[in-house]
Amino acid sequence: MQLNLFEPTDLEAAPATAVMMDFGASAEPDPITEAMDYRAQLTDPTQTPESIARTLRISAERVRGRLSLLTLLPEMQHWVKHGKLPPAYALLTVGLDAYHQRKAFLAYADASRMTLAQFKAVTDPLHAKQRAAQPATLFTPATVTVTVQDLDTDPADIGAWEGEGGAVLPEQK
Repeated sequence: MQLNLFEPTDLEAAPATAVMMDFGASAEPDPITEAMDYRAQLTDPTQTPESIARTLRISAERVRGRLSLLTLLPEMQHWVKHGKLPPAYALLTVGLDAYHQRKAFLAYADASRMTLAQFKAVTDPLHAKQRAAQPATLFTPATVTVTVQDLDTDPADIGAWEGEGGAVLPEQK
């Protein structure tokens, strides 16, 4: 059990970590538990990451960052939750698919004392490789159902619509 007390005049000069009193539990939850708490608050339709941040007096970017940790693979979340991977490193892998996440984390686990810049040098090419492997999409396909009533025409004309290359509207005949 650690207990650090300072005279009131020393509080301003003391680092924030030294002022915190440790009674066997951390003053802050782990990043994954914190993210789960934020996600639970977002079930209230009046809550947004910005409103949560205002209430807690933290940045909205922190709230969004913590929430994005929940998109990681469960085993990677476990590493973050138990302090084996700092959140800043984990955030560099958000958006990677499972294969590329595992490659990044294996690189981290294999290296001893990898800096954030070194880890970024690992994850940036993985992001680029993943983007290059994905086909370009110009639009998101959607299902559209059209009924004869929507077309405002006589059902007998439907057979006449079919032309070369698909359906032809009556005005195009």
